[in-house]
Order: sequence, then structure tokens, then C-alpha cells
Amino acid sequence: MIRLIVLTLLCGLVACEANRDHHEHDHESHTHEHDHEHDHDESGVVEIAETHGIRVAPAEPGEVRETVALLGKVVPSPERVSHVEARYPGLIRRVEANIGEHIKAGQILATVESNESLREYTVPAPINGVVIDRHANTGEFTGSRVLFTLADYSSLVLELPVFPQEAARIRVGQPVLLQSHGRSAAAVISSLTPQETGAPVVVARAELDNGEGRWAAGEMLNALVEIGRTPVAVRIENSAIQPIKGRTSIFVEVGQGEHQGERLFEARAIVLGRTDSQFSEVLEGLHPGELYVAENSYVLKAELEKSSAAHEH
Repeated sequence: MIRLIVLTLLCGLVACEANRDHHEHDHESHTHEHDHEHDHDESGVVEIAETHGIRVAPAEPGEVRETVALLGKVVPSPERVSHVEARYPGLIRRVEANIGEHIKAGQILATVESNESLREYTVPAPINGVVIDRHANTGEFTGSRVLFTLADYSSLVLELPVFPQEAARIRVGQPVLLQSHGRSAAAVISSLTPQETGAPVVVARAELDNGEGRWAAGEMLNALVEIGRTPVAVRIENSAIQPIKGRTSIFVEVGQGEHQGERLFEARAIVLGRTDSQFSEVLEGLHPGELYVAENSYVLKAELEKSSAAHEH
């Protein structure tokens, strides 16, 4: 197993460097200290025997998204709901569909005997879907009522109420990230309409692919509507960020250890700028191209805390 070394300072975190040359000078100095003091464990060095899924990534330029958080409700798509009536008034002879049953387009729902011709005809399903309502029983007259209601849930609609303070920033075509209980999906705002109640609220609608049946009509979803993107010189994944001794910090790879396969990581205080659900801009403390721990940085934090506790005693 790859062995890792986490390099820290006894007096706390390394301060943000003014420039890259200064940082490289500090690195050489810290490595020199490690070489001479490791035997006495005076340098705050901690050794771990496993990588624990630690992933390193380069700090790079990129974009940070500006978003508006909204809460919406999933509803059936109006284009995918069908209210089925009899073509001619008559007596219902047979009913062949029940509530909750999945129906294919063209499948027979009922057979009716026409009042005029006294001949039987069938009532087929116009769409694929689930029977969500039924008002037909054998021996009843059809009248002009709806006999069955079918809904195709393979595509749903997310309705997002937008209040006046946010309405000016929401536009048709903006990307939407939907999240709920560990699930996520991408969508796009397809329409904006006033609320039917007359309240000063605009309803933004986004189509939601539900081919795998992951979403249910009626559930509430959190949505992040992307309203803009800003280029930044350095950005990192949010999973890299750890609070260490009251400061926003990350772990940066700074070199190789004494033994083959060992790597040195340094706890580094940083200053953040813009942030979104996935990335954050780094204003100070990290240069483009430096390697930082993007995933499972908590493992290094735990080792750092154990090392600090051992020194205190």
C-alpha cells in the first residue's frame, strides 16, 4: 500500500504565500526540517499506511456558476394526460382496465354497445400510461362522462414558483439542477407563466425525464437555476475544503517522502471567492497547477489532528 506523509507546522497552518517562488522556498525549507527531525518526531509529521481513496487534482482556471435556489413540485405533463370518453352513448358491456394498471396505446379499455346501432365497439387507450382514474363499470350507461384517465409518467414537469425578488433573473432556457435525497437530474426552464391564482408569482416549468421512474408526481424537489457563469483564475472542488483550526483550508501535495511511494501533503490556509454547488474560486493560498487533495481530504485532517494531539502531550 502507498504510504502518505502529511506535513504540518507545530505552530499552526502555513500562511498563504505572496507568490509561487516564495511557496517553493518554504517547501524546500520544510522538507529540510523533515529530513533532520523525523527521528525525534519534532516536525509534526504523521504517517499513514493507506491512501483511503484520496484523490489529487490540479488547481485550474474554470467557471463558477451563479444560481438561484427554488423549491418546486413535480406534476404530470399536460401533454401526457388523456381523458378517455366513449365515442357514442351506450351500455358498457365489459371493462378491461383497472386503476394502477399500465396500459399500452391501442389496448382495449372497455367495450360499449351503441344505443343507436345496438352494435358493440371498443374503447382503446390513446396513449401509453397508467390508469389513474376510472368511472366505468359493466352495465352502466356511458353518458358523456370521462370513463378513464391515463397518465404517462415517463416525462414529468417541475413547477417552480418564482417570487418577485427573483423573477427578473429567471429566463426561459436557463439550466436547472434538481436534487432530492441523493438523486439529481439536469433540466431546462421551458416556460414562464403567471400563477393562476393571480398572486404576484411567476411559475417556471421544466421538463423532467422520468424514463427510469426515479421521480414521482407530487414530490417536492430542490432546484438550482443557473443564471450566469463567471470565469475564475483558480478553482477547486468543494469536497477539498476542510475547516482546520478555525481557518478554511485544503491539503496540497508538496513533494515525495523519505521512502519510496511516500508523498508529502501540506495543510494550507486559503481565501475563497465565488462558490457554487460544485466548485469554489480561490483568491489566495493556491496557484494554478498545484496539486490539491480533491476527495477524502478528511483522512488527512484526521491524521493531522492526531499528530497535533500527540505533540501536546
